[in-house]
Amino acid sequence: MQVLAVPLHWAGIPEPRMSDEALMRALAKGDADAGRELARRLMPRCKRVVRAVVGAHRDFDDIVQQCLIDVLRGAASFRGEASLETWASRICVRRAIKAVNRSRRNLEDVDAKVDAESLRAEEDAARLLSERLPRPLERYLEELGPLHREAIVLRYGLGYAVAEIAEMTGAKPNTIKVRLFQGLKKLRAQVEHDLTDDRSRRR
Repeated sequence: MQVLAVPLHWAGIPEPRMSDEALMRALAKGDADAGRELARRLMPRCKRVVRAVVGAHRDFDDIVQQCLIDVLRGAASFRGEASLETWASRICVRRAIKAVNRSRRNLEDVDAKVDAESLRAEEDAARLLSERLPRPLERYLEELGPLHREAIVLRYGLGYAVAEIAEMTGAKPNTIKVRLFQGLKKLRAQVEHDLTDDRSRRR
């Protein structure tokens, strides 16, 4: 379910000179040209996925490089069941989450509870507000804490289920629901504040 049009529109990628499967087979055999082609094709995707998950992280460039290394090392495991970009995105998400986990050990994460009806109500409110954002959504996401931003991007931007996000982050499914609820609530408050300011300036 997509609630917010999280800005994950990827840069245009030229058509490959060979199929995904052929490229990955060549890479698994140690073809250096295949490695360069893969890096060229996937660099924009890796950057956008990492930026969406970690925001303005001080080690952004290092994380992206590590993502590409993970993709190159995992070439032999590519089975073509999903597109190369989708397969690589999952690797990038996992690497980005590991980086966030290392840097947020001192963050508090209240393990509260939220019922499904309350979460749906917050999702509905966010969906309506997303149609008239005063500022780009990227700006609002950047203002969230890393736990809330991560949950919202993974759920509504990359389409992962709550159970999948819980597995990736090592958090309980209910904790992910709480992060989604709290993150959407903060987003709504930010947007409503901006809308109120806009109306006041027009008077």
